[in-house]
Amino acid sequence: MLATIAAAAGLAFFYLSQSSHVAAVGYQIDSLQSRIDALRAEQQELVMEIGAARAPSQILSRAHGLGLVPLDQQAVTFATPGTGAASASPSPDHH
Repeated sequence: MLATIAAAAGLAFFYLSQSSHVAAVGYQIDSLQSRIDALRAEQQELVMEIGAARAPSQILSRAHGLGLVPLDQQAVTFATPGTGAASASPSPDHH
């Protein structure tokens, strides 16, 4: 009889320890899932910021803010292949 009570107490202790472990792991899973969701939202915001930063109007605005101006096409010269001489006309490869 005493052995049965001891076995039942042992099983009850084992059940409670496993139950609390499962609850703790469940809490960790929920916490990590929340973190994943937050990181995915942040990633989406960053992707949108990258897209906006790549927009030609944004690039032009930032360039003007830095004091840059468009280059006059007549100021561009290209080296003629094989001769090393510069020509004032655009290269056929750069229409």
